[in-house]
Amino acid sequence: MKSQGEIEAAVCDGISRFQQEFIGRGPKDIHSHLIGTLLVVRLQGVLTPAERQLIAPPRPSIDGEGTGPPHDNGNGRSLLKQMRSHMVANGRPRLESIVEEAVGVKLVSVHHDISTVTGEELLVFSLAEAPVCRPKKQKRPTCTQAAHDSARPIRRGAAPCSLSLWERAGVRVLSSRRERHPHPACGRPLPEGEARSWIGATNVR
Repeated sequence: MKSQGEIEAAVCDGISRFQQEFIGRGPKDIHSHLIGTLLVVRLQGVLTPAERQLIAPPRPSIDGEGTGPPHDNGNGRSLLKQMRSHMVANGRPRLESIVEEAVGVKLVSVHHDISTVTGEELLVFSLAEAPVCRPKKQKRPTCTQAAHDSARPIRRGAAPCSLSLWERAGVRVLSSRRERHPHPACGRPLPEGEARSWIGATNVR
């Protein structure tokens, strides 16, 4: 069973290879997001030099009269969108195999759009059901200064409740020694200024 991060990474790798096979170059940046039964893939920097030239605004003519070609770049934008949509339609079997192999769920539909201004492309895959992902690992709590201070060795005459902290850590009070004791969780030495009044402890496990 894959985690959500592994699924999203596999989809990104597969879509990048798909772009290289069908267009000749991959995106500069790609991210995928699995949201329930939707898989959203965002590609940036996908336009080729020829496509950028196709949608470039018209330039003035050489003699200074007119504004270049009789048509504006609106035709180029429409042509670019049609070409990309046609590419996705022809490559749908390949896209289905990429997504279903990575997600492990049957694909229902594919939605596509591209911005001719920013060069950003979106692919949205509708899945038959939400894939089952491996739960995320719980992060190990970090040793904060408050927790570090609360686990110091027990002073003589300290409240009994403080003793339970060291008992849970598997240590017991032996005798008074002037030395620096490590924190039971992170091993960082405790402040040296208070070591004189500490009571030595050792592991009894």
